[in-house]
Amino acid sequence: MTCKVRVARESDAADISAVILRSLRESNARDYSPGIIARVEPSFSPSAVLELMGKRDVFVAMIASRIVGTASLDGEVIRTVFVGPDVQGQGVGR
Repeated sequence: MTCKVRVARESDAADISAVILRSLRESNARDYSPGIIARVEPSFSPSAVLELMGKRDVFVAMIASRIVGTASLDGEVIRTVFVGPDVQGQGVGR
């Protein structure tokens, strides 16, 4: 599997949101209650992702032409890292 990382584009917002929401609902649900997940989800809607892209450096991880992960930096601080549940454990987050 070859994974490439690039700077996110505005046109990626919906795909980034989809990866994050899948990760929240499938992976993070093991550690957080449904109520907490529901409260966090609006922070990662496509419009919220676009807004975030204006404030942070956002990157996407891609396998072939599919976005499978995302990370955001606030200066030198990593703020978020999400990897699609179907590719977790395969080194995408590295």
